[in-house]
Amino acid sequence: MIRKVLFVLFLFLMSSEVYCCDCSEKSSIGENWEKASQVFVGKVVKVDSSLYSEYGQKMYSYTIKI
Repeated sequence: MIRKVLFVLFLFLMSSEVYCCDCSEKSSIGENWEKASQVFVGKVVKVDSSLYSEYGQKMYSYTIKI
C-alpha cells in the first residue's frame, strides 16, 4: 500500500509542466481588422502537411503569394 502511495506522489510531483488549450472567446474579424498593424491580400499556393511537432502533433506549412 505504501508503494502505491509513494508512486502516485512521485507521479504528481513529476508533472510540473502543464499545457492547455485556448478556451477564450475568439475575436471577430472586425475587431482583428481594427487591431492589426498590417493587412495583406494573398493566395495560398502550397500546403505541406508532412510536418510534425516535437510532441507528435501534425503541423501545416503554408506558402502564400502576396
